[in-house]
Amino acid sequence: MQGKWRILGSMKMSTWAATFLALGACSSVEDVSSVEQPFGWKSCGTATANATFSGGLPVVGIGGSGGAFPPAYSHTSPSSYNTCIKGYVVDVNNLTNAHTSPTSDGSPAQFRVFWSAPFGGGGTTGTDELGTQTACENAWGSAVFYKKVGSDWSAQGSTLEANGTWASGRCTPPSISSQSVLTLAAGDSYRIAGTMRTVSGGSIVRRITFSETP
Repeated sequence: MQGKWRILGSMKMSTWAATFLALGACSSVEDVSSVEQPFGWKSCGTATANATFSGGLPVVGIGGSGGAFPPAYSHTSPSSYNTCIKGYVVDVNNLTNAHTSPTSDGSPAQFRVFWSAPFGGGGTTGTDELGTQTACENAWGSAVFYKKVGSDWSAQGSTLEANGTWASGRCTPPSISSQSVLTLAAGDSYRIAGTMRTVSGGSIVRRITFSETP
């Protein structure tokens, strides 16, 4: 049903665009739906992964002093990518038991895809790329989570989306969790396809961080 909705939506947009151009009109506004449309469960499910890991995402930290905090597991894309049309794909094969237990606060194990700002996330000044309301609200992301079934990648749930949100002079960048569509299990293999980009101004892609908890 999801695939049919997207095809119909694309046909509807194409018909509208043809009528619009026939009237001799033009527009510089880029609609979010047209930005997102090429990226989705079908194209990324058959693509060759940009990065592949076994057991879990790579460790990038050892936690706080004395092991007060658990290590962090993540992978960050380059600043330019174009798999399955402005997407980046990560495979995690044979997930280990260590990555399937709930976190210390009781949250279930999950993957997360988020906008990887060069200065560490939303800030309060223009020194950060998401440090203004306009820039923040122009940030958009989408992700599809897959599980390996036989020799195929099976999309789990719907294609998820998120926008940057501005509140109290600070930006919360786009962030998408697998929690609503996946229950991680040891021994299973997963694919994460993501895109982070600007809504307008050319739909420019931005670095993505793929993280894993615990």
